Amino acid sequence: MRMLFACLILAAELTQSSTPIDKKQQAPPKPRNTSAVESPTPSVVPLAAPPNAPSTANKETNPKEQPKWWPPPPLWDIYWPTVLLVIFGGFAAWVAVGTLKDIREQTEAIKESADATKRSVDAIMDADRALLLILWENFIHINPEARHSGVLSHCFNWHFQNTGKSPAFIQKVSSRFIVIRSLDDLPPEPAYLTPREVSYESEPLLPDKNFGPVYSPLESDLSFDEVEAEHRGKKCLLYAFGFVQYLDTYRRSHETRFGLVYDSAPTLKRDYDRFRLAGPPAYNRYT
Repeated sequence: MRMLFACLILAAELTQSSTPIDKKQQAPPKPRNTSAVESPTPSVVPLAAPPNAPSTANKETNPKEQPKWWPPPPLWDIYWPTVLLVIFGGFAAWVAVGTLKDIREQTEAIKESADATKRSVDAIMDADRALLLILWENFIHINPEARHSGVLSHCFNWHFQNTGKSPAFIQKVSSRFIVIRSLDDLPPEPAYLTPREVSYESEPLLPDKNFGPVYSPLESDLSFDEVEAEHRGKKCLLYAFGFVQYLDTYRRSHETRFGLVYDSAPTLKRDYDRFRLAGPPAYNRYT
């Protein structure tokens, strides 16, 4: 197609640059008058035309009123190469537009194929990935770090398990145990403390294996008895939240978050007191 288009343009250029033939032919020389004396021309007296007779001047066609493009110019006129160039230019534009359209359709088809391939590969990797499940104990424990000092304080005890099909490489762990007035006091995004780096402290967590326990002491200036009276009297809530970050065998990063509120009875009841999932969506999600 490109070679044909180049040949057509070359032919048009050669036609345009050809030397046109002079349209005006040389007039033949006038014959010499051999007669020595010209015969007198008889004078003719024009007759008066009737007033209603049409004027001969009106019968003659005005040159300005004749069609501009008719009759058409001869074949060697510059008009025809110009017409050919316009036709070839329009054809070339049509071919270019069609080519661009084909390229766009091919690009979209390649993109759709690549997206489908990526989704298929992601599905295969997700089927074999590691998945960490957060586990906790339903009762508030005594802080083991303050046990030897003889001061009682509340503590949230939790761990996590790899429920996936491949090892998990633990990166960071963080959790907090706080006192709030209501769940509405929680910000939309959790405010974590500086996480604990464990990427160099532990081996890859194999499937069905646990990591922990992890302790989170209650962040409060109140004494143990004062906290007990406040949360069992429904004057405040005890809320625990945290996350764990890890890598799967494909080196993809994942995160599991949790947010739990402690439901307590007016007096200690082991069949009622327990933690349950609560809080904004950002506190309870996994990737």
